[in-house]
Amino acid sequence: MQLRIVGAGLPRTGTMSLKYAIEHLLGGLCYHMHELYQRPEHVGLWNRVLDGGTDLLSDILEGYCAALDWPVSAAWNSAADLYPDAKVLLSFRAKPQDWWDSVDQTVWEVIRTGNLSFSDDRDEAKAFSELHERLTLRFCDRWNEQDAALAVYSNHLKSVREITPAERLVEFEVGDGWAPLCQALDVAKPSDPFPNKNNRVAFKSRNAI
Repeated sequence: MQLRIVGAGLPRTGTMSLKYAIEHLLGGLCYHMHELYQRPEHVGLWNRVLDGGTDLLSDILEGYCAALDWPVSAAWNSAADLYPDAKVLLSFRAKPQDWWDSVDQTVWEVIRTGNLSFSDDRDEAKAFSELHERLTLRFCDRWNEQDAALAVYSNHLKSVREITPAERLVEFEVGDGWAPLCQALDVAKPSDPFPNKNNRVAFKSRNAI
């Protein structure tokens, strides 16, 4: 299956809900940070991608209909170049403070505490933690400072919007539901409720924070 959506949205912008929604609409698998739990061998590949080995993206994403969240969105521009027919999905929270509150209480807190429940295998868990930290520092070397992180968040949205041609860009504000996806993919709106996955309570429960 050819990749039809490249996610440029940062973590905590509804990416898990979008994963389930896209899989429902397209009948295929959507790559997400969660996929690494099933494919720990990809952790090393992603480190190589971050080192410039973007040619590996086609191997990593083979068979997927879409790709969202970290680590994909950390290399979204390279992925968009590799799949020129794919839409670029920019998920976001309209109020930057809402994004900060969510990421600060979940992803950032996991990094502070080291409670990443990735694998019982010590080497796999260590490699994943290192990748997670690397992605965070790649996003912002002052990720733990609210003003700095919010400035990078806003600049990221601006950059994606400026770089991506209007006909490729699909913007999705958390809470938009099916409409933006169905319009972009030219599919009918399902009667099922839009998925609501990985809220703060679920994230904290899974990672024991």
